[in-house]
Amino acid sequence: MLRSKLTCLIVCGLLTAVWAPGARADGEVIYALDNQGRVTTLGTGDSGDSLATIASTSDFSGANSLIVLGSGNVALLNTETSEVWVCTPALQKVSYRAYKDLGPLVSAAPLLDGQLVIAAKKRAVVISQAQTGVLANKDLSSQGWHGRTIRNVRTRCSAYGLHLAIIVDSPVDPDVPPGVWFGRIELEKNSFTPTALKEDMAAPSVSVPFVNGMWLIIGNQEMSIRAWGKDFAKKVTQATPAEIIAGVPLHEKRFALLSSAGEVSVWTYSNDAFVPVISATKQLGEVVQMQVTCGADLIVASKDGKISVARVTGPTTMPTSSTEPNKLAVVCQKSDMGQVIALGVGTTP
Repeated sequence: MLRSKLTCLIVCGLLTAVWAPGARADGEVIYALDNQGRVTTLGTGDSGDSLATIASTSDFSGANSLIVLGSGNVALLNTETSEVWVCTPALQKVSYRAYKDLGPLVSAAPLLDGQLVIAAKKRAVVISQAQTGVLANKDLSSQGWHGRTIRNVRTRCSAYGLHLAIIVDSPVDPDVPPGVWFGRIELEKNSFTPTALKEDMAAPSVSVPFVNGMWLIIGNQEMSIRAWGKDFAKKVTQATPAEIIAGVPLHEKRFALLSSAGEVSVWTYSNDAFVPVISATKQLGEVVQMQVTCGADLIVASKDGKISVARVTGPTTMPTSSTEPNKLAVVCQKSDMGQVIALGVGTTP
């Protein structure tokens, strides 16, 4: 059941609140998974200026992805074997299940109250953190999907509903383009309800939900803002300066992008333009994973084994030659984290 009107939004495994920059949630936890299968949880401390290890284990052999749930627990996935473990911040197991009937998993995203969406190429389902059964099902094998397959799923959850964007790839057929399926989940009906299927961008690959209901869709070195409730038509469109592999929402219409070269850039948008706030930089190292805290600080994992919490400082737009330049100020950092392949942020249950 949905909460009363919320001021925060669950996206990509964490809570993104409508707070001032640098504000922190009580008991904020960072989850990091390295390429050796080691899972580590880090606490940000009362003032948010330090990172300390809460727990670390290699007990979940084969885990290669993670999603932080709205409950504060984490779902660890072995995408190849379709196994899902749900654990507490202390890395104590809550539940386990293998979804062999789905086949290899390609994506997952959180909902409310410990629920999540897991997706294979042809099917997406909603499950709870107890993993006692399937709560809703979306099957792309039906005739209307014309052989398309799921690339990734992102969610935007609030008191106004459980909304999602599913990016779908095209089969080898020039008459069936890739697209973005916008819809919502109605658990009382055990269903995924469609809103729109947009086929107006070549090779969409990244989606970023905003608390105001907008979506940022990126693909083929193009990014566009889509208006919720207005058929998700392109509101603002611009070329991206590099190949973008990930993005996270910040605050006040800001967002951060991660390029395939490991560079981080920060942007904002207006009704008719995208405006750079910080140009693409390797100030935080060669970044391989990126998330955001409740207070809109960036958390990044770099190729040299560091996890850094960084805050955007400076004016709200790209500064002129006469002003102090914007920068990413490191708030705290932890080394020797290995090659991090998945990163998430949540709050203690």
